[in-house]
Parts: sequence; structure tokens; C-alpha cells
Amino acid sequence: MTASSTGGTALPRGKILIADDDRFVIKLLELILAREGFEVITAENGEQALSIARRERPVLALLDIEMPGLDGYATCRALLEDPATRAIPVIFLSSRREVADRVAGLELGAADFVAKPFEPRELLARIRGSLHKAPLVAARGAAIPHTPDGAGTAPGEVERARAMRAAQLVRPLPDLPGIELGAAVHDGGLVVTDFYDAVERGGRLVVVVGRVAEGTSLATAAYAAALQSFLRHGTTFWTTPSSGADPAALKAELDEFVASACRADTDVALVVAAVAAPGTLRIAGAGTVLIGRAGAETRPVPTGAASTMVGLGPGDLVLVAPTPGDAPRGASARWPRTTSLPANVTADGWSHDWVAAAHAAEPDRDAVAVAIARIGATTATGPARATGGPA
Repeated sequence: MTASSTGGTALPRGKILIADDDRFVIKLLELILAREGFEVITAENGEQALSIARRERPVLALLDIEMPGLDGYATCRALLEDPATRAIPVIFLSSRREVADRVAGLELGAADFVAKPFEPRELLARIRGSLHKAPLVAARGAAIPHTPDGAGTAPGEVERARAMRAAQLVRPLPDLPGIELGAAVHDGGLVVTDFYDAVERGGRLVVVVGRVAEGTSLATAAYAAALQSFLRHGTTFWTTPSSGADPAALKAELDEFVASACRADTDVALVVAAVAAPGTLRIAGAGTVLIGRAGAETRPVPTGAASTMVGLGPGDLVLVAPTPGDAPRGASARWPRTTSLPANVTADGWSHDWVAAAHAAEPDRDAVAVAIARIGATTATGPARATGGPA
């Protein structure tokens, strides 16, 4: 069955494959996607979906999990293993809501997971994001050698994990009046571990940097993706009044999610930074946090389980990264410590310089950093100040 429309230009046009045995869901999706200018092609089971995908080459596939015959997981696996269809982004659309179901789908290589009943605007946003990420993911995946990342790791796992992380990182950094963000990641080439995320809602900005080590690159990348999804849709942080929105409480929620979703031997290091107003930054988690300004010395900010409040004046910058002390077992201590910043430094420049220094120190390990800058004229020549006590 096919539906088409000339209305709407918010999303790139093309065919979207829907595989679901619920005719009501299919009809609803046809109406939503047709308004956006998509042609919709449908299948009632996994076998039909594979045949249609090979023939029609859709730009994206929406898969239910519970279907007669070949279920959604098996269909996704078959799509990703077939050279003719492996570039098609897959979004699971399922009534299953357990963390284990989400992780299983993402671990297979799906671009996203949306629970039923779904909100049309959220679904369209996730489709838009998956489509915009797809060319970069395909390009990066094609350039990665097809090699294992260690004992017991299936060939090709690293490249799939890298593609998954690329999809997580390509979203534009959010904007907040008076604040500039910069972020960088170095791919160590052996095991995918490090990630960052940044979310802005209602004038509230949250930055999370972390390192997840589950034993294999693919599982690690899947858990990081699930963690990012939980940050956006599962925490109570966004519904808490700004006065009580404590990053330490958010980190505790993220840690609890990790404990419930990951294996017991999974190593996780998270640092959470929250900007409630341009001049106020609160940070929780044992990580590398450096503070400074252009042309001046930088110094570390003491952080821990409780929130640390950092005052950001115009021209001040803060860099946030995970550290070996709060990192997976065996991490080296040879990580960069910036002592001064160039006169023309930006948030993006500092994050990239820091990651480049980390790469020089440990070429075979991942590195990630996010820099947060208060935009405005510099009002002092010394380093910015931080309050080491609880916020």
C-alpha cells in the first residue's frame, strides 16, 4: 500500500517503509508521514519488509518488534547484514517500554527506539534526526577498516559501534543566550567508550560527558545511546522547578538507570553540568573540570558527588571531561592539564585542543571534552572563580 502527498517540506522526501501488523497504526503513520511529503510503503511482517526494502530502497524503516513470522529484531539484523539495505536507518516503533528492549534494539544497530503510543511531533523529530545523520554515518562506516577490536569481538563490531556513536554525536549543539558550547571526541581505534551529550529545554542547559566500558564496543555504544535517550525522556530533571534542578540529583538518576540497564561489571563515569542562567554553572561527578579565560592561567575545579557551583563571568570558559580517577579500570593517568589559554580561544577551540593533547598522550584511547563559554567582554585578567562547596 502506498500513500503520498505534496504537502510539507520539513523533512527530506523519499519512501519510508513501515512494518507493523496493526492496520490502525499503519493508517495513522500514513496520514502523519504523507502530510510531510513522504511516500509510505507498508509490510505486515518481517519477510515482506525485507523483500520490499531490497526492491524499493526506502530512506528509512519503521519496525514493530512483535510481528508474525520474522520479528522486528530479526528483520533489523537482516537489513543491516545485507549490503543492499545496510544503509537504511531503522527506528523501532513498539509498545515494549522496558530498558532491556531499548538496549537490545540499539545494540543491533537501530538508529532510534520510539515507544507506542507515540507523539507525532516527537516521532517526526526522531525521523528527521535519523535521516540527517544517515549520510554521515554511512560515510564514516565505509571509511573504517573491517577489523575486530579484541579477543571475543566479532569482526565488524567496532565499525558498527563507531557508526552508532557518530549518530549520537552529529546533532547540533544547543543554543542558550549568553552561552557558547564546543565539543570534541577522539576515536582511540580499539574500543568505543567515550561520549558527550547536550540538551536545552526551557532555558535550562545540561551537558553530560562520560565513559562507558561494558567489554565490547557495540554493547558500550548501545548503552551510551540508551543513556542519552533516558536523559531526554526518562528523568524528572526537566519537570523539576529551576530552583531545585540539581545536577547531582540528575546524575543520581542516570547512575540508577545505568545500574538497572547495564551488566554488573560495566564501568561508567559521568560528569553532569547544568546551566540555569548564563552566570551560573553547577557540576556533579568526579571528572576533569578546568576553568579559565582567554590569555590567562587555568586551574582545576574540585568536583564530587555533591554539586559544585561555578560562577561564570563574561569571557570565562569551563572545560568538562571524564578522568582516569572516575574511569574504567586500567586507564592511564597521562591526560592533559591545560595551564594557559591563547588570547583568541573559543569553546570549540579549547575542546578540540584538549582532545588533541589527550590523543598525543594516549593515541589508543578515546577522549572527549565539552567546553562551556560565557559570551561577552572579559572584565578581569585573572582566572574565573569557582566555589568548591555544595551548590
